[in-house]
Amino acid sequence: MSGGVVLLPCGGSYLLVSRSEEQLGPFGYPLRQRLIRDRAEFDELLTSPSVGVLRLAEAFMPGDLTLVVDAGSGSIGVMMPGAGLLAGLMSELSEPLFFQEVLDCDSSQDLQEVYGGRVDLWLDIGGVHLTPSTLVDSTSRTPRLDRKGAIPILDIERALGGKVKLGPAVVFAVLFVCTGNTCRSAMARGILEQRLRGRRVMVYSAGTNTVAGMPVSEGAGQVMRETGIDLSRHFSTPLTVSQVRDADLILCMEPRHRRRVLELVPEAESRTFLQMGYCGRTGSEEVFDPVGSSLEVFREVAKIVVECLDPVARDIEWRLTAEKK
Repeated sequence: MSGGVVLLPCGGSYLLVSRSEEQLGPFGYPLRQRLIRDRAEFDELLTSPSVGVLRLAEAFMPGDLTLVVDAGSGSIGVMMPGAGLLAGLMSELSEPLFFQEVLDCDSSQDLQEVYGGRVDLWLDIGGVHLTPSTLVDSTSRTPRLDRKGAIPILDIERALGGKVKLGPAVVFAVLFVCTGNTCRSAMARGILEQRLRGRRVMVYSAGTNTVAGMPVSEGAGQVMRETGIDLSRHFSTPLTVSQVRDADLILCMEPRHRRRVLELVPEAESRTFLQMGYCGRTGSEEVFDPVGSSLEVFREVAKIVVECLDPVARDIEWRLTAEKK
């Protein structure tokens, strides 16, 4: 690695690694980033660490977190690799190693095409789907998540004990789940989309026991039209693994829907909730299924959904609102 750049696997991603920051310059990422070996080296870098910085380090180092900290000479992103080739290599070297994360490739074939002729050494571990580290900037008053990655947003917030701001490139994704995706989850999607129109939010919905292409139920469509929401372009979608993996927050209408989500993606547990419980409503843990009921029942269910989603929308709006200088 003397003065060169190597491309190495690290967690679910690849890193461009060098002893020289200058060697990484042509790859174009503006943030200075350094690999650290252990907590002692991390502590030496910090000038006056906040409680939040220490909590994130305790929870996710080593791991798939790039944490931007104030190192006295300026901001720098740091990552502590877990067990593996890179961690072993670092244990044999005494000098600092700098890195940039590969963000423009999804497979080994992409890596070969983009970086094959630009690095001095590349260790190919075969066809993999690359997942970047989660990037959190701790230098502002409120920590800001600038890149979604292997560590979910809600896990970062749980470790911090409070919400994070989301950087200008981050889109917050919400998934609603019911049975047929023609009543409850369809209405919830329409209500939240209307409330957060113009925000960096992706809202989608799915059913655990449905087929693709079914229109919204007559009752749900009528009640939503009464509130100015048009669901005529909504068609049912069966719940998929990719939907679950892409969502930052998953709200389910009944416990069986939550169980199905976790059957598909067990690691989604920390971001999958019953809608009634997430918004703090007591009593029934289910949003009643109005299919086949009167318009009055649909209106009552819609009212409950609106009340449930009000705090959800406020939380998302807060995350997406830039912190005042």
